[in-house]
Amino acid sequence: MAGPASHFIYTSVSSFHSGKSVVRNSPHPAPRTPHPASRIPHLAPRMPALKLPFAHLNLRRNPFGELPLDQWAEAVVPDFDADQLAALVERLRRGASGQGLVVQFLGHRGRGKTSHLMALRRYLPEAPYRHFPEDGPAPNSLAAVFDPPHLADAPVLFLDETQRIPRRTRRALFRHVREHGRSLVIGTHKNHRRQIRAAGLELLAHEVRGLAPRKLLAVCERRFALAARRPPPAAVPRLGPAAAEALIERHGDNLRAILSDLYDVVQGLDQICVMGPESFKTH
Repeated sequence: MAGPASHFIYTSVSSFHSGKSVVRNSPHPAPRTPHPASRIPHLAPRMPALKLPFAHLNLRRNPFGELPLDQWAEAVVPDFDADQLAALVERLRRGASGQGLVVQFLGHRGRGKTSHLMALRRYLPEAPYRHFPEDGPAPNSLAAVFDPPHLADAPVLFLDETQRIPRRTRRALFRHVREHGRSLVIGTHKNHRRQIRAAGLELLAHEVRGLAPRKLLAVCERRFALAARRPPPAAVPRLGPAAAEALIERHGDNLRAILSDLYDVVQGLDQICVMGPESFKTH
């Protein structure tokens, strides 16, 4: 007959009076029950509070990151005042009295062509906008330009980076604008003046170049204001005039490169301050 160790019977006996469970004859320890206090929310162990990355700067985000289109227009400081923009919008709505009108923003990469398109589109929110990316397929036909198809019927249309449209397709585009009396606003690295004139269209051209320290300071002030958690008089970081001059000396009028430097510096700020030239020495 086998010894008693081979006939262990595992039983659990609960005591209704004590609320405890006792396991008899078991080689395993009894499972631990959680402490009652852990079931009460205000007595439970507290998790450390999440730290918002820019809260110490009174910011919701880095002001110099990429912006969605609906916020981009608010951050722009265009070369035109409000009255000039209003007059230009009125001309676009008329479509040069049925002749067809093209507004061309010409400039090198990073100078602010898209920003000017967005500033103008703020007054024409119903007008479609399309960007032709550098790594995207070339629109080799008019149908590819007007994708989706309703773009062809828009009284005012914004097209960005039109130098990426093949020359033959651009000619067809300008003819379409002339035949239907439309208005077109374009951003381009290459001047399309000859093609536009050849199509019989009226042209309003603006070359986007040059960046004064005062304008850069205004751009930064607007971006900081849009990203602020609390409005004035609550403070936010600022770009100092000497730093604005130093950034322009380094990058010229390449606003995109300047904003990239500003992004990196703001990422590392540990307190609200006025950023001077020394802030950018390692960037």
